Amino acid sequence: MKKQKFLTLFLALAASGSLFAKEPVAVIEPAAKTVLEESITATGGREAMNKIKSRNGKGEVLMPAQGMKMSLILIQKAPNKTYTKMVIPDVMTVEQGYDGETAWSKDSIQGSRELKGPELDQAIESAAIFPELVIMDNLLSAKLLEEVEEDGKKLQVIKVTSKDAPERTLYFDKTTKLLSKMTSSFATGPDGSMEVTMSMADYKEKDGVKYASKMSMDVMGQKIQMTYGEVEHNTEIDDSIFTMKK
Repeated sequence: MKKQKFLTLFLALAASGSLFAKEPVAVIEPAAKTVLEESITATGGREAMNKIKSRNGKGEVLMPAQGMKMSLILIQKAPNKTYTKMVIPDVMTVEQGYDGETAWSKDSIQGSRELKGPELDQAIESAAIFPELVIMDNLLSAKLLEEVEEDGKKLQVIKVTSKDAPERTLYFDKTTKLLSKMTSSFATGPDGSMEVTMSMADYKEKDGVKYASKMSMDVMGQKIQMTYGEVEHNTEIDDSIFTMKK
């Protein structure tokens, strides 16, 4: 059951890196908003980002402590559809999706279920191909915190809240302006949540936009690592893949 919880959690995070939390900050500070705007520009800019109507990614997920290796498929379609599938050979398949109206999850332990409450909010947010645009377009508050240094990199730190996705802490590489890490609480079921840190690295460029080809998640003393082997944009996607599986 513990492994299944981590897999379900990672599927939701892998879709966009988005994190759900509570307690908003008070105001939008101009300096904090500038950091967000600089990150969007560094990623490729609004014009290039808005040209991406779908994303199809394939990768590999590792859970070193458990000695587990899995394949991952992530499919997103603008404006608000997403599907993820993680396969542990001969053990388990975990799927999650959102078709623009209904969010769902299916695995060999819990079967198929509809997601509600915070899980639904997360599914809606993770459907965005570029969540940073959603944050900016729905920004409620932003506060610039003290700069930190990690692994030889200076990081600009801000706390933000946006509509339907409250407070999270974002860390941006001061040199590249790209998102390096974010922390918050994440819903793990109808009634539960846990603290999560997601790190992004090895940014690559595809069709004029950058994406993190490597991500790692630290939660409850466990580390999960993901690497994208390939990403395709603007491919034809049948909407049936996003509908709830029985």
